[in-house]
Parts: sequence; structure tokens; C-alpha cells
Amino acid sequence: MTGGRVRLAAGAQNDNGGHYVSATALYGSTENGLRTWDLRVGYLGDLYRLSIVRLGLDLELGYLVVHRATTNTRLWAMGLGAGAHVGVDVFSWGTRNDHAIVIEGRFDGHIHFGGSFMWGPTVMAGFRY
Repeated sequence: MTGGRVRLAAGAQNDNGGHYVSATALYGSTENGLRTWDLRVGYLGDLYRLSIVRLGLDLELGYLVVHRATTNTRLWAMGLGAGAHVGVDVFSWGTRNDHAIVIEGRFDGHIHFGGSFMWGPTVMAGFRY
């Protein structure tokens, strides 16, 4: 599956890391051209910060939906997932350099009730304020 993901998180950070509640949405398609989307909510933690590099983990709960071509209906499944990320502050500002333009690489895995499994890498660009 390929697609685009949007992530919004709110929380608190200090000089060592940050803890956030996150919400994400993905819209994409399978390799056979079937439309897919998912919605997730969860925890995102920047658990270790070293200068401009942040390392962390996340836990999420959400729905995956795949459009069926044969019957014009949708398959959906609720699932749980976890992931790890490494982010780099490309440009930071603020009194503690806590605001930044960020490039992030992540690897996530989600198991959906009913037997499906979704996993893979993601590269994201973002803004942290």
C-alpha cells in the first residue's frame, strides 16, 4: 500500500524529550489500485533527545478500511499498532530550540483483528511548535 499520512499531536516537551497524544489519517491505495484509508489515535513519545536528534516510540489504536472492487463495498478492521521513530530537527528556534522543522523516519507495525497485518517504513516532514 502506498499513500499519504497526516499526523497531529499535542502534548508537552522538555530538554530530554516529549510525550504527546496523536491522531493520524492515511489515504492511499493497494498495489492493485484499491482505495484504502485508516484513522488512528494513540501515544507518541520522543523518549530520548540528543541535540537535534530525537528517538522515540508510539502506540496506536485505529481502523483500516479497504475498498472492495467486486461488490463496491468496504472491508474494515480495528487494530493495534506500535512503532519506532528517529527525527532530526532541520531548523530549530525558540528559547530552548523547542520549535522546529523536522524530518522523521519511522517504522510501524499494526495487527488488525481478523488476521490482517500492516507494516512498513515511512518518511515524514513536519513542524513542531
